[in-house]
Amino acid sequence: MTSSFLVLLLSLALVCMGVMNMAGAEVRLEATDGGGFLCKAAAYEARVGADGRLQSIRAGGTEFLALPAAFVHKGQFVAFKAVKQAGPTTLMAEGEPKGPAKSVAGSPCPFNVRVGYEFKPDRIELTLEQSLDVYGAFAWVPSASVLASRDALTDCPIAPAGPSLYGQTDPRWTTRDGPVLRFDFGVWQRSFANANWAALKADGKDVRYMHNTAPAARAMKVSVYPLAQPSAKDALTFDISAANPDFLLPGGQPVHFDIRVTNAGPQPVEALVRFEVRDYLTQQPVAAKPTQVKLPSKGEVLLPTDLALQAPGPYRAAIVIEEAGKVTRSFWCLFTYDFQRYAPATTRAADFEQFWKDALAESAATPLDPKLTPVPDKSTAAVDAFKASFATLGGRRIYGWYARPKTPGRYPAHIRFPSSGVYPLAGPEAAPERCSLWIGIHGYDVDLSNMPAGDDIGKRYWTAGIESPKTSMWRIIYISLVRA
Repeated sequence: MTSSFLVLLLSLALVCMGVMNMAGAEVRLEATDGGGFLCKAAAYEARVGADGRLQSIRAGGTEFLALPAAFVHKGQFVAFKAVKQAGPTTLMAEGEPKGPAKSVAGSPCPFNVRVGYEFKPDRIELTLEQSLDVYGAFAWVPSASVLASRDALTDCPIAPAGPSLYGQTDPRWTTRDGPVLRFDFGVWQRSFANANWAALKADGKDVRYMHNTAPAARAMKVSVYPLAQPSAKDALTFDISAANPDFLLPGGQPVHFDIRVTNAGPQPVEALVRFEVRDYLTQQPVAAKPTQVKLPSKGEVLLPTDLALQAPGPYRAAIVIEEAGKVTRSFWCLFTYDFQRYAPATTRAADFEQFWKDALAESAATPLDPKLTPVPDKSTAAVDAFKASFATLGGRRIYGWYARPKTPGRYPAHIRFPSSGVYPLAGPEAAPERCSLWIGIHGYDVDLSNMPAGDDIGKRYWTAGIESPKTSMWRIIYISLVRA
């Protein structure tokens, strides 16, 4: 045999049978009779249907998905036109070629949706592209085993069936049987909201799903780790509470939290779990209490937390997991110690009260001029969506999304104020149990379509007019929040 013929045979073998990684862990990708594909890896098994959707992810005999994962647009799953094998362990699913009338301007994706699947020994890597929405949503529907367990969404005990007031970063799905599915969505905005919960109709039933952000402006990389036997970093979940629900802890006594540690995994785990109190600004530990945690499957224990503090003020409460001497996971939340005696080292200007009294009087004399524009393609079967705007100081307007339930009645109101930065607002919160308003403060429409090409105080709002309190953009911003 010639050397070139041997190379050809080897290439064919790789395509047909899969590949080995450096450690010898094999990934096999096989075509199935129905036109789909089956992936068998060392840690998991996954299926992609002939329709291009990720139909199944299994680890340790546990299924994580109730319905195939796919993009969602206007409350419906988006179909692919074709799926093909692009390499020994990669697939490419493509939707309809994008049309100018239905596409986000400037999106580099040549289709309405496109997903690349790369199967690794320990994870599935997805490349998500779409041109349908400024911020698209890729939906994951949890299986019955996930729903029967507790969520571990960034260690907040949020149930899929309950309201989700804000997004999560890198969620983990625990299951009734113990395996864990970990999502790495942090490539969107690290330490910001990457995943949220929503609802849609599927086969005539209301379905709750988790979705991650996929902007039209660029391709997004997402990694999913199916874990049959998760280690402590993924198996341990933490329910955190305190005597004060706002974490305003009393002075004159040790810092105390009630932290219930649960091993959600299928096997015993052991790790050093350290509770730390950290300085708010430097984030350096000022006190710590380590505990060796050893739990059977589904076992739980209260984590000791009592630590002495002297100075009132804001701090960070951190939980650090160490395995084999290495930190494998850490996270923190904020609390204030001895809030009643906390006095920041700042002073109010002599005219502080009069300054804001005058600003509020000017606001009261300014007509609100509210405007609502229906947006049918952002509405759902249960919620009507609108673009909203109202007048504010300085001849400017504030823009945002408003959503209200279609069923008549009285509902609680939820207002979402913006984080920092100038960016498009993805879409309204389609929550059937409340009215929701999400506003920006820079004075541009939700899609930035009216943002001037040249200079504008909204583009540099953090320092615009800083020469005087009366000209500062922050005067307009705070009054606008009051008007909302």
